Amino acid sequence: MFRLKKREYLLLVMSQFKFQSLEVWQLSIVITDKLLDIADRLSADKKYRFAEQLNGAALSISNNIAEGAG
Repeated sequence: MFRLKKREYLLLVMSQFKFQSLEVWQLSIVITDKLLDIADRLSADKKYRFAEQLNGAALSISNNIAEGAG
């Protein structure tokens, strides 16, 4: 499975869209970064399935806010 590094994901997401000015979206990026760190630690502990689910959930936070901002 292809996985972007956290910083690559943030750079990919961050361009000139109006949702970027939303404080809630900006906070979601911070939360996503922390959750991805936790998922990395879980993978190291061989808790792969939970780590995979946490990755998906973490990435969907900012994506859903951006989608809802229209």
